[in-house]
Amino acid sequence: MISIGILFGQAVLTARLLGPEGYGTLAFGLSVATVAATVATLGLGKLAVRQIAFLQVRGDPQTLAKFLGSALSSTLVSAIVVSALIAVTFLGSDIVDDDIRAVSVLSAILVTPIAVLLFLRGVSQGHQNVLLSQGPIDVLRPALVSLVILAMLASGRQFGPISVLLASATVLLLVALSTFLMMKSKGLIGWPGKVEVSDIRLALPFAGLSILAILQIELNTILLASLAGAEAAGLYQPIARIAPLILIGVQAVGMRYAPRIAACHSRGDNEQLRKLTRYFTVATTVVTAVLGILIAGSGPILLLVFGKAFVTSASFLWLVVAAQVFSAACGPVAILLTMTGATKTALAGQFVALLVHLLVGFLLIPDMGVAGAVWALVAGIAASNLFLYAAVRSQLRFDPSVLQFMVRQK
Repeated sequence: MISIGILFGQAVLTARLLGPEGYGTLAFGLSVATVAATVATLGLGKLAVRQIAFLQVRGDPQTLAKFLGSALSSTLVSAIVVSALIAVTFLGSDIVDDDIRAVSVLSAILVTPIAVLLFLRGVSQGHQNVLLSQGPIDVLRPALVSLVILAMLASGRQFGPISVLLASATVLLLVALSTFLMMKSKGLIGWPGKVEVSDIRLALPFAGLSILAILQIELNTILLASLAGAEAAGLYQPIARIAPLILIGVQAVGMRYAPRIAACHSRGDNEQLRKLTRYFTVATTVVTAVLGILIAGSGPILLLVFGKAFVTSASFLWLVVAAQVFSAACGPVAILLTMTGATKTALAGQFVALLVHLLVGFLLIPDMGVAGAVWALVAGIAASNLFLYAAVRSQLRFDPSVLQFMVRQK
């Protein structure tokens, strides 16, 4: 909850500092860096959640230490390569305008620290250390960046997207280094080790799942900047930053739920797995619905905080709320599949979502702008959840949705 609140505050400060067009330009660069960093992790952060739970149940610390060292090395090497590719790609690109191109090239320096933090978050989550898994990347990083932006605003000087991006890069490097040293001192991870191709191969389904998931989150910013211009991408950003507020319940409980489900599956304790899932679904659906109604109802006020130019997008929040409540009501379908070994099925669900999102986006964004992007987001969320819900029913042989709980109680 603190994390989402700070990220919301950072978004408000950035919008106030840069305005819609500058914010859209910066958001495009940050989206590129985030997607690239997710690619660079090779799925090893997500794999770590499952492997740590599995190897701890087996009581095999030597294999666990070897895996973590190999995974960290692979993440570092991959991130450096991806960073170089991003810089080279945008240097010679004529698809976007000069301002977006410059920010995108510089965004390459964000890739390595973000990738390392994403990997370390997976390791911390696997050890069931929720505070450490969220604190550095979701709380400390945006808090420090917000302080820097606040200082920029207070100075009264004019700053552009590049200044904010460079400040973010400095903060990320410091947070990534300090997080690694803290986790090493706690014995949660060691120094980088020998790269094991077998670990990368095992993580590939997780990589595909993570890439498709982050693409669906960042896709609207990229599509809007490319198809409708930087200003449209900027006007969409408040919606993108408010949407996570609706998912507080799902995100908070999910950090604890995922490793417990992996452990239950490893022990063959299907009854406990289903019991935890029922509690998760009902609790998160209620919280999501209540928060969603409150947030969408106060949408004009919330968007006014970003600036008068952003208020026109307030009505779209109701569509986002409806989609997120539907997602919560379907149950934690993606987590269930990934933590029980059905990562390829979860990957297929995300791929369906991305295809639907892309199709609707390309059809609607050129003419409708922000409205088209929101409809594309809603369509992608609905498609993903319907596909994954059917997969859980088929493969795990139980209904994870609110409907199942209601029928059971009756």
